[in-house]
Amino acid sequence: MARGVGVGLATMLVFYTFIFFNLLMVAIPRAAVRYGLALLLVLVVLVYFNPLHPVRALGFAALCGGLCLVVIVLTPWGTRLLQGVVRLQ
Repeated sequence: MARGVGVGLATMLVFYTFIFFNLLMVAIPRAAVRYGLALLLVLVVLVYFNPLHPVRALGFAALCGGLCLVVIVLTPWGTRLLQGVVRLQ
């Protein structure tokens, strides 16, 4: 097997996990549960990557957690914006 294939597949698995967690967050209305899911995602990424790739684990955990937190914080603003667009039509 070629070098780096395992890391590439692991990265793809983290990407699919990120998509799955974000789809869960869309369905859950409470912000506290969304924050909990974002924290769980960060912990899953750290546990998965940390034994073999500690620097990559920190980077992916920060990226996944940061993107989730930004979206959770901006959700009320985006909802108000979309409701205003719908009212105008």
